Amino acid sequence: MSAEYAAILAAGGLSGMAADAVLYPLDHYKTLRQARLPTQHLHLVNWTSRGLMTTVTKGSLLTKGGLRAIRTLYRGLTPTLLGSFPGTAAFWATYEWTKRTLKRNSVLPPFVVHLLAASAAQVVACVIRVPFEVVKQQMQCSVHRPLSTRAAVSRIYVAQGMAGLFVGYGAQLAREVPFDAFEFAIWEKLKYHYEISKMRDRPSYTNEIYTLSPMQSAVCGALAGAIAGAATTPLDVCKTRIMTQSITTQGGKIKYKGVSDAMVKIVREEAMFHLMKGVVPRVLWIGIGGFLMFGAYEFAKDALFRSLELGRYEPAERACQECKCLKPTS
Repeated sequence: MSAEYAAILAAGGLSGMAADAVLYPLDHYKTLRQARLPTQHLHLVNWTSRGLMTTVTKGSLLTKGGLRAIRTLYRGLTPTLLGSFPGTAAFWATYEWTKRTLKRNSVLPPFVVHLLAASAAQVVACVIRVPFEVVKQQMQCSVHRPLSTRAAVSRIYVAQGMAGLFVGYGAQLAREVPFDAFEFAIWEKLKYHYEISKMRDRPSYTNEIYTLSPMQSAVCGALAGAIAGAATTPLDVCKTRIMTQSITTQGGKIKYKGVSDAMVKIVREEAMFHLMKGVVPRVLWIGIGGFLMFGAYEFAKDALFRSLELGRYEPAERACQECKCLKPTS
């Protein structure tokens, strides 16, 4: 493996872990909102949303109640972090390699290149992420008898075997591929237009290329994540229902056979708007997460490339190549 891609793997993994660790409570609350919990446990959804905020505002974070709120909100964090580093690292490495390859060997428009690169990256990443995601969501929904990571894995294995760790793989792909495809395409497009606007403000005699800072890239990532997150909320609801049905349904019965089946049953048995459950925490989670992940990725990547004396990775020469009003660099 080249030093270049080793740096990308490290930067990608670290950025994913940072975003997941900071924003995990929002993810937990979103899951509880979307899962169809038994009636007697519905009050815990409201308790989870208020618990930590109450303890913070009242200055009682280190009391017994405050510590309980923290433990509840962070239940399932261990499998999340275990899967976050390898999953996000694999995603970024695949994305950067696919994007470079398509740009060099095809005449596809940049927007399509970014769509395809993100889709390919997510297919690879999901193979790593899904088992950890299944364990995490089962731990999050074990409201009556909280499960440890080991107990959750054991429960899944006894009930469904190794295949149980990949329940919802299709649903995960159905949610993640369109989400990441549009998130990354929007992110790249926002960065491109930002670069163009900055370069137009420069004197006409300079050929210097403007490259976004990690902070500017992070802002673009937050906007892209929020837009894509809101649009794919129905798919996220279906994925959550499929992955948690063995612990939320009576007797652990399998109710939803796939994404389309889950979508039809939710609309028929509940209401259309239930497909948008958790949209607010999802948009907040992904918007803030996009800011953290893209910013941390760009910062870590630049730092690693400088330390390895590799220069900057793929500078913004695409702005000069794609915009006819600007003079190409020599």
